Amino acid sequence: GTIVTDIIVKGQLAFVGLDNPTSGLQILNISNPASITNHPMCTSLNFSENSTAMDAEGDFIFSANGANDEIRIIRDQASICP
Repeated sequence: GTIVTDIIVKGQLAFVGLDNPTSGLQILNISNPASITNHPMCTSLNFSENSTAMDAEGDFIFSANGANDEIRIIRDQASICP
């Protein structure tokens, strides 16, 4: 029942924006298209709002969210999500 609002692919990762308040962004490993899996360390980010749109620039993902008119900025943190 969750709606995909946006997908951004960066290298071997796909960032999937979801209209779901408990999992607004999922991070998938797409290195093997026949077997797409959740990222082993960083599966999803729990936003307090539903993701409505995403954009990317360099090592940053920008996620717009529903009711609070917020923009979340997600950046690469190799020490946490290798």
